[in-house]
Amino acid sequence: VPPEMTSERTLKRLLERAIGMPDSIHGVCICYNVLALPEPERIEEMINHVVEWDDLHNQWSHEGVSTPKQDLSHNLQRDKEELQTWLQNGSLRGSGVAYVVLKSQHALAKVLEERVGIDRRIFEQSSVRADTGGSDVVDDDPGEIRTVKISKERCEPAGVCFEAFIDNPTNNWRNRFVFMPLRMILYVAVYGLAAHLFFWFMIKPWEDNFIDGAESNVGVKLMGKLVLVFNFVIQMLVMMDVMGGKFMHSGTVDQITFIWNTLLLLVTNFYVITQESYREGVRWTLEPPVDCRSFCWEWHRQLIQSIAIENEIGANLVSVMVSQIVLLYILGEIGNVLGPTIFNWVALRLVFVANVGGSHDSPFQRALRSMLPKFKSLETVTSREAERAQILAPLLLWMEYTYIVIFPAMAFLTLYLMTDTQHSVCLSLLAYIVIFPAMAFLTLYLMTDTQHSVCLSLLAFSVVFYLWQRYIMMWFYGKCTFDSPANYEAFIHFWGVVVSMPLPATVWWAYRRGAIQEQPLAFTTMALVFLLSLLIYEIGLSAMEAMMGDDDGIDNFPDGVDPGYEYVMDTLRTSWWNRNPVYVLKNRHCPDQAGHEVHEPGVRCWPTLHARQGFYEIGKSFRHQQAAYVAAFERSHHHNHKLFFTSAAKR
Repeated sequence: VPPEMTSERTLKRLLERAIGMPDSIHGVCICYNVLALPEPERIEEMINHVVEWDDLHNQWSHEGVSTPKQDLSHNLQRDKEELQTWLQNGSLRGSGVAYVVLKSQHALAKVLEERVGIDRRIFEQSSVRADTGGSDVVDDDPGEIRTVKISKERCEPAGVCFEAFIDNPTNNWRNRFVFMPLRMILYVAVYGLAAHLFFWFMIKPWEDNFIDGAESNVGVKLMGKLVLVFNFVIQMLVMMDVMGGKFMHSGTVDQITFIWNTLLLLVTNFYVITQESYREGVRWTLEPPVDCRSFCWEWHRQLIQSIAIENEIGANLVSVMVSQIVLLYILGEIGNVLGPTIFNWVALRLVFVANVGGSHDSPFQRALRSMLPKFKSLETVTSREAERAQILAPLLLWMEYTYIVIFPAMAFLTLYLMTDTQHSVCLSLLAYIVIFPAMAFLTLYLMTDTQHSVCLSLLAFSVVFYLWQRYIMMWFYGKCTFDSPANYEAFIHFWGVVVSMPLPATVWWAYRRGAIQEQPLAFTTMALVFLLSLLIYEIGLSAMEAMMGDDDGIDNFPDGVDPGYEYVMDTLRTSWWNRNPVYVLKNRHCPDQAGHEVHEPGVRCWPTLHARQGFYEIGKSFRHQQAAYVAAFERSHHHNHKLFFTSAAKR
């Protein structure tokens, strides 16, 4: 829609008239161009004032640990005046995108079936008539027809980044499709250089002289761990780079981060494994030479030496797997979740409770403050500021999916090694199927007897992962985060790369035992078999989708009656308006400002229990109700559970 359209009330009326379906739209949500403001961070500051004010009224906080009511009231009045000024002088405009919420799924299906766009003139002429006091009748004069595109959006309010919308996305496109890929290639090159230098100066001298024990050397171990930590740092750079791309949906951020991070680890790990595998003395063809007509002692001696080297390669792959699991996942993932929160928890108490350093001007306190979020006062901290400082880090599901791809892919390389313990690989995959079906498959490409170590490592990790996911992420962390199905869909397609790896191993072993004589033919056949396996996997996914049938977007309701969007709001406690910071501010400060009106009072934009119509944060729906009411509900809920278990015990 035109960026000048900043009245939800007017836009709803125009759209209902344009689609010819009166009283079919529940409401519209305009996405504002927050990034164009002189100080975009002021929107977040205004929202914090609203949240803090509502917390005081709902008794979730008190003035002893919050901003005094008089100061907070003054801040809200200043926010109101500033917001009205932005709207009047055009500093705050629309981004050109608006979400339309229809009252029923049947109405949505009908609109999408009958229309692909709306005549843009209805918005422009409405703006002119609004300035002149005229009606909204659309002029039928012929001329160039310009349409506003409409499409079904597969997203939820919790997954929309309202602060990332912009009315001129050209610069963003250039960053996403040109500069971002170049930076990703640079990240791969930097990590590849670090891995190459580590291998060249720390590992290769041992291998060239056939000296065992490089992996047990303290210096080599330390440098190896530093390289893995550097790998984690590169992953964080990838994450921050994508988050800075101003994508409009968090699902898109996760999806793109997952793809780039997986490609980064695949390329870098493949390079490291290639360095590790191609050693002096490894015999990749097991067929005796043509001129060897009897027992060739020299050939057998070299074969035994080659087998010993392959076993050492397998042991090194196990070491790489264990190190990556411990450093990249356990310390990286769990550390990313708990590390910042624990650090800020300690720092807040050192600065504002213990007053370590004696003064806010001391170097120690200045150093801690530089790592904490901004505070209004150097001597006190409000409950809202403390909450924002100790909030949990975002749930990095893209990192979970990345490791599910990377470790099994490395595991499948065991299929390319000479070993007599393939059953251990099967056990390791069975134990690890819960999360990381292991790096064990890498050993299938080498001669090694270390699959049992892979199995034990994967089994231990699967137990830790299950406890972490089941009791921390699902019950605790998952309630305050948003997960998009787009992220899972990207993983499902990438998973085809992993499951397509075992089949080329058959060609590889045919080459090693002499059934295929030409090396180029063997490698070409392996590539074709891999691509064919991947194609079969993708066709299988398409066939499953076809068997499930086309989704018409209409659910089978129990009584055959669509309860409408109000039921959705009351169930999920979120809506398109309580997640839109600008709409929350407009509704609170200037709901009827001419040309920028919010929806009429008869249009419900908040769940029933959110009486104060504040800003909704995922996982914190409780704060929109009176604390006394929530406490009474929890006591009643706990009492009912106690009666149930007592009755069950008696039975």
